[in-house]
Amino acid sequence: MDGARLATLAGRGFARAAARTGLPFDHYRPLAALEPVCELSRLGVVLATFDSSPGFDLRGATAHGKPLRWAITDPAALQHGDILTAGDLRGETCFVADPGGLEAPLVVRCNAVLSLLRQPAPPPGASGYRVEAADAVELLRGWPASVLRASRGAAPETALPGHVPVGEWQVMLPRLVEGVTPHNGDVLRNAAGTRFVVMMAEGTHLGWRIAARTLASG
Repeated sequence: MDGARLATLAGRGFARAAARTGLPFDHYRPLAALEPVCELSRLGVVLATFDSSPGFDLRGATAHGKPLRWAITDPAALQHGDILTAGDLRGETCFVADPGGLEAPLVVRCNAVLSLLRQPAPPPGASGYRVEAADAVELLRGWPASVLRASRGAAPETALPGHVPVGEWQVMLPRLVEGVTPHNGDVLRNAAGTRFVVMMAEGTHLGWRIAARTLASG
């Protein structure tokens, strides 16, 4: 029996288990860079159960700072970047990082919705980051993401008395549609209006891993 046959049998097993244990999630496959979770991108409903262990011990809540989950669901229905969201009081949203094969699908649990803005190049002699230029281009809007604090905070660029450390964050996003690639200096903005500057963006097989820093207002 070859690997492809084994993956097919494993997928069928996950699908049968999901039919017995899974909860319903709305299933979206983003079609555009703006507002990926919309009726046009909705494929239907999938049943899924998530756990922080690939062995599915289901021993309780996951610790803070660990957004990766393994899914008991039908892997044949999934592609990287698909978004699963619970429409009830659970309020749970995740994106598919790895649809799986012999192993269960891997998802990233999301706690934020982000937009990505690219600002024009600053004039010669300018320094520092602007919060947001009036002519910034919005490359992404409405993307579920994981945003977790990466450290206690770094020193502000201008170390004046009374300044507090700025927050440093690790952001996880799926590989994005239409070839959108985050660049250093891009600005991420969440639904609450908080802005983060991209310090480093690394494309991985699970999606984008971004190091970002909070931008001061004003």
